[in-house]
Amino acid sequence: MFDGKLETFIKVAECGSFTKAAEDLYITPTAVMKQINALEKAARFC
Repeated sequence: MFDGKLETFIKVAECGSFTKAAEDLYITPTAVMKQINALEKAARFC
């Protein structure tokens, strides 16, 4: 199953910042932060 949040996480790691990752993904930095926050929240329940 594909999860866009994981793609975002990898892009942030590659770029080194939320802003640069957002530019590469054609979304806003706020959207990147929300996806990372959702991923962190989901990881707490594993």
